Amino acid sequence: MNVRTVSAPGLVLLAVLASGCLSLIPKVPQPRDYRIDYPSPVIQHSPIPVVLRVAPVRVAALYDREPFAYAQGPYRVGYRYYHRWATAPGQILTDLLVRDFSQSGLYRSVQQGASVLVADYQLDVRIDRFEQELLGDRCAAAVVAHASLQRLRPGTDNPVRLQRTYKESEPIDCEAPEDFVRGMSRAIARISEHLQEDVYAAVQATEQEAAPQTSL
Repeated sequence: MNVRTVSAPGLVLLAVLASGCLSLIPKVPQPRDYRIDYPSPVIQHSPIPVVLRVAPVRVAALYDREPFAYAQGPYRVGYRYYHRWATAPGQILTDLLVRDFSQSGLYRSVQQGASVLVADYQLDVRIDRFEQELLGDRCAAAVVAHASLQRLRPGTDNPVRLQRTYKESEPIDCEAPEDFVRGMSRAIARISEHLQEDVYAAVQATEQEAAPQTSL
């Protein structure tokens, strides 16, 4: 049996050809994970001795997934699979709202999930829109949230003390995923501030209504 050897120049040529073939193979983009981040809004009011429970934020099925969602026109929706949230948006937003209400210092306690304390009020938030909106040559980070506050004490005639929809849109650079995250962070920060003000006003009004009237 004849064994053919390859000369040194031949080996060099084979290596060059192999590297050239490898360079023709397209590189797969690496997914990048992002988070929403903003400082907690500062709310200036007197504390109220009540326990507030923040229920897990519910997000419409179209948006409660890691890849960034975008909308082009009224019917088309798509996802950027290589740019995604670090975890499901519902969990991200729940953690942020609990943080903001807790750091406000306006309540005796702010609960997330089960607790030995009996809650006086429960806040429910549903996200109906959470996407990058493509508007021709312009883009925006768009959020629509619906909030409901219920009083949990027995004997309440009208337990629903607040129902409100919040809409925010922040102009962004269409080609920069980081700018979409920054825009979404600003939009959520504004919603958090408005929501905290509205929840506090509803709780304060309810507590004043329930306070025993002293006769002169």
